[in-house]
Amino acid sequence: MAMLRAAGRGFPALIVACALVVAGPLAAHEAHRQGQSETWHYTRSTADYRVPPLTLMDQNNVPVAIAEALSGAEPVVMQFVFTTCPAVCPVLSNTLAAVQDDLPPGTGKLRLISITIDPFYDTPKRLRSYAHDVGAEGAWTFLTGDPADVVAVQKAFDAYEGNKMRHIALTFLKTAPQAPWIRFEGFITPDQLIAEYRSLRKPR
Repeated sequence: MAMLRAAGRGFPALIVACALVVAGPLAAHEAHRQGQSETWHYTRSTADYRVPPLTLMDQNNVPVAIAEALSGAEPVVMQFVFTTCPAVCPVLSNTLAAVQDDLPPGTGKLRLISITIDPFYDTPKRLRSYAHDVGAEGAWTFLTGDPADVVAVQKAFDAYEGNKMRHIALTFLKTAPQAPWIRFEGFITPDQLIAEYRSLRKPR
């Protein structure tokens, strides 16, 4: 797991090991750090998802009312991952790690939430270890829970594929309680996610 964090810093061994489509966002983030301009492709849509009133457990074994956690006053980014995922999830988690590190001053606090899609294996203890490996800080929460509840949350976000190995790369952004959810399907780079966030936060 330690190499998850390293991947966000552009270690070539991991990039070569992943499929080309997975390596793209990591390479883009490294290019950004070297002063280059790179982009990656994703689709963007809006939706009014209805979050079910369920309780999950965070990495510290503290109950979290998921509907409240995803509808607070502060902006939130949410992803579905699992800790043994071989390719897609490391990229998704490293994207959030980079956003956490690179969010420019004055852009406001951004909460990050990662929900496992493998609750049978991903206990709070396992998520706590994963959070440490990706360098998660205080505003980043990792959630697990009853398998039926986890499936219900996935279905609420039209993200349930029936098999954890078939899940697709999704990132969800909500900037205010009454704002719609923005759904990014595909690999969005840290720079692109920050740009989307800053654009949506601008006064209208």
